Amino acid sequence: MWPPRQTSSSPRDPEIIFRTDPDNPSRLLSSEDGSPPKKSRIGVYDTTILCEQCEVITSPIDDQARKDLKEDFAGYSPILYEGTTVGYSTEQIDQGNLKRFAMSVLWRSAASTHEFYKLVPKRIATSELWDLIQSPGSITPECLSTLVWAYPEDSFGEVTPNPFIETLNGVRFARIYMGRYNLSIKIDSKTTPSPFRELTVGSSQQTVIVLRPGPSRHELAVLADVARRNKEAIERVIASRANR
Repeated sequence: MWPPRQTSSSPRDPEIIFRTDPDNPSRLLSSEDGSPPKKSRIGVYDTTILCEQCEVITSPIDDQARKDLKEDFAGYSPILYEGTTVGYSTEQIDQGNLKRFAMSVLWRSAASTHEFYKLVPKRIATSELWDLIQSPGSITPECLSTLVWAYPEDSFGEVTPNPFIETLNGVRFARIYMGRYNLSIKIDSKTTPSPFRELTVGSSQQTVIVLRPGPSRHELAVLADVARRNKEAIERVIASRANR
């Protein structure tokens, strides 16, 4: 079933993407000129794509993913390398639901007309992808293979970076941020390259969460551009915190 264009009044993106202290909501800061900073307590709204029937499908998926991806990694088993924790593994996560969550977030990001998602190719939002989200039995680990990353800390604070397309060993993935967590979802017809293939959701009974030491070179460049274009907004945030 292709999602109809009858819109609902609820937010179009799952709250998990914008995890934040409700008293200090994330600020959507763009790297584009002329885009004013916006507070986001839940998500980015796009009234052109969601419908009540769609949310019946996506809301339970979002809720389960929010429960599974624990901010403090409680109950997860650390993966150690030379005495340093480089990731976590767990059987507590519903991998089938997590894969559907990744696919539904990717679909919504691609279907959105919001500036925040402009780097996600629109061609991804196909009726075939929507059908897969509704038919989890036909989803294989290689189908839109998904990697789960996390930062030891919330490296971006109140800033939520735009999703973008990255290349891992010659294969294209869409990177989507969710506070401490982020997902890399394969959008390429090529096979998931090693060593990433062994870490994808559903490739084993364990869900593997790979820790990233901090923002990548690309992410730092984006953040620097965001800071330059939103200098006054960031200064106001710092001033307001200093006055508390």
